[in-house]
Amino acid sequence: VASLKKGRQPPAGFDTDHLWRPPSTAPIPEAAPPTWRTIAQAMSDVAKIRGTKVKQLLAPKPGPTPNPDKWLTIWWLAASTGLSHADLAKHFGLTRGRISQMVGRAQVYASQDPSFAQQMATLRASL
Repeated sequence: VASLKKGRQPPAGFDTDHLWRPPSTAPIPEAAPPTWRTIAQAMSDVAKIRGTKVKQLLAPKPGPTPNPDKWLTIWWLAASTGLSHADLAKHFGLTRGRISQMVGRAQVYASQDPSFAQQMATLRASL
């Protein structure tokens, strides 16, 4: 082996004839396409799990009250539809930053509320 430093030997069982192997000619298996939900399907999923109507999911709450329905809805739309935060923002008339903020709030809320975390887990398992 010419590339070894002078006086060094390769490890026992080292086979220099098998350092390179030709590329495989076997076809690369195609990955299964993700099972994306439509916006309507995703919102229906959340309404069902939250026990509310679809039109109430994104309704504003009065005052500085937390809005877990909205957070879960936006989180699930981002996770299940394949749409970017920018696409969701455009669809709902929000900013991309606001979408990101709601996704983050859903994750924080899940860390504080076990039933909310379970709802997230149930939704995730449905994909």
